[in-house]
Amino acid sequence: MTSFNAATACEFRLGAARSFHRVLLVEYRDEVFIRLAADLAEAGILVQRASSAEEASRRHPHCRADLILVHALLPDENGWLLVQKLRAVDREVPIWVYTPWASSSEAALAEFVQADALIYYRGDLLRLASQLLERMEGPNPFSDWRFQGEVADCVAFP
Repeated sequence: MTSFNAATACEFRLGAARSFHRVLLVEYRDEVFIRLAADLAEAGILVQRASSAEEASRRHPHCRADLILVHALLPDENGWLLVQKLRAVDREVPIWVYTPWASSSEAALAEFVQADALIYYRGDLLRLASQLLERMEGPNPFSDWRFQGEVADCVAFP
């Protein structure tokens, strides 16, 4: 069995791969990582973990992720700053930021740091996993998502 130690980069793989084959998930909370990794792996996606912004910065150049998922509220460094750092070295890989709440200022910040999407999950992990999979499996994961005040689920930036 794979260890879920916060310092360990964990990988999962089950089923057939989708358009996003490898995801780097930047999440410090073990229970959140376990839930999201299990749901994504069930859909055939390889999930690699970075449990801190520092670890994400180190791992990104080597993990060849098709998508980076960043929790906005990382304890060691603001998730927004991490997005800017990752963008400075890689303009190609999509970066989606998830947060339990959304506001117009959050959306503006996500756009400023060049995140590809801001996902608002209201603290519900099943909702977050569902939103991620829905976007990943859709015909264009960067379209048809619009910010509508506090009730927005996701904002995409062209």
